[in-house]
Amino acid sequence: MRLTAQVGWGDVPAVRYGLVEASNRFTTPFGSLRTLQPLPYLGQSHAALHWEHNFRTLPFEVVGWQWAARKNLSVLVHGGHAWTWEAQTPRGAPAGGHHEVGFSLGGLFSWFRLDFTTRLDRQAFTVGIAPTRFL
Repeated sequence: MRLTAQVGWGDVPAVRYGLVEASNRFTTPFGSLRTLQPLPYLGQSHAALHWEHNFRTLPFEVVGWQWAARKNLSVLVHGGHAWTWEAQTPRGAPAGGHHEVGFSLGGLFSWFRLDFTTRLDRQAFTVGIAPTRFL
C-alpha cells in the first residue's frame, strides 16, 4: 500500500502544489494512476491510495496450469484511488475522485509484468507494462 496526501490552506504558491502521479502511455509503475494519462492531477490539496496484492503462482496451481507455476508467472490485483480539491491540470481536468482497479500477469521474462486496468468512475481502460517489484 502507498498513501500520499497534502493539504494547503490560504494562498499557496504554485511551486508548493502537490500532484497525484499519472502513468505515461506505455509504462504503468506502482504509485501512479494507470488510467490517468499522460498528465497528473495537480493542486494544493490531494489524497491518494494505491494498493496491490500478489497471489504468486496460486491461481495457476488451483486451475491445474503447472507449466505457468513452474515458469513463476504470477497474478496480481491492484487499485488506485485519488481525491483532489481545487485540482488543475494543463487540460483543465476537474477536481473530484478517481478510482481504478485491475489485474496483472507478472514474471514475464522475469523482469516485467503486464497490467490491465479499468477506471470505475468513468469509462477508461489501459494496458501497460511495468517492472517487477521484488519486495
